[in-house]
Amino acid sequence: MIVSIDKELASDPLQLFKPLFDKDSLQILEWSVKLTSGGVEIRYKPTFYAYHHKDDRSVYSKINDLLVGQDCPQEVLRIQEKTSAFSLYNGLRIPLLEQESKCLYIHEKECSTIKSYRWKNKEKYELLKYTYQSNWQPEQIQMLIHSELHKYYTSFTKSTLFKRCKCIWLQQIENQIHEVYLAFPERPQLKFVLAGIKNAISSDSYNVLKSLTKLRCKNIGFDSLYSKFPAITIYFTIPLKDKFPNSYEELLQMTHDFFQK
Repeated sequence: MIVSIDKELASDPLQLFKPLFDKDSLQILEWSVKLTSGGVEIRYKPTFYAYHHKDDRSVYSKINDLLVGQDCPQEVLRIQEKTSAFSLYNGLRIPLLEQESKCLYIHEKECSTIKSYRWKNKEKYELLKYTYQSNWQPEQIQMLIHSELHKYYTSFTKSTLFKRCKCIWLQQIENQIHEVYLAFPERPQLKFVLAGIKNAISSDSYNVLKSLTKLRCKNIGFDSLYSKFPAITIYFTIPLKDKFPNSYEELLQMTHDFFQK
């Protein structure tokens, strides 16, 4: 096993996602690792991405039903239902810890912006937008990143992997950029990311991340200057085939096994 998960967290939201599982449709599970000055954290925030199967969009109705039981605000429920007719996919993040925000992602057909709705209770929600950008220079990106993360970013820009970064995504809340994601379409192994930032992180953090070096990452997110607790977040995804994980620990093991093929 590549990591150890607190057994108190065994009752995880994957059991809520499981009824949505359809091996004949494209479905993806995502998890992430957060790197801060204090160390490395395996984030207990699985995200389930569901694409409709051909002309069958019933999965979006099932997601709406699931949202009802997750204290989802009525307005968000209406938006999800309204957009289901022209959604490319829906993503749903339900954290293991109740005090964390839940999040719904909606990517509409022929729309370059991904909208996300984040809430903790029925009374209110935040709208987040993810916008795609390309051909930005390293200096332009650094201007958006929190100063405490500049040493990591500067170190990373000197690596050969950085040259393979094809685009970035910007997470915006009320027109403020809160996170910058470096996107790598070919999904490089984490070992190449570590090679770029090794000199900027502690030996303890490096040793923790070493166990994940063969995994391929989707995005690398840098918190912006608006963050109170700036961090780097590394995202991993796997497509679901014939099996759905029964626990978060099993999801991590399935990710490890997927990238060993």
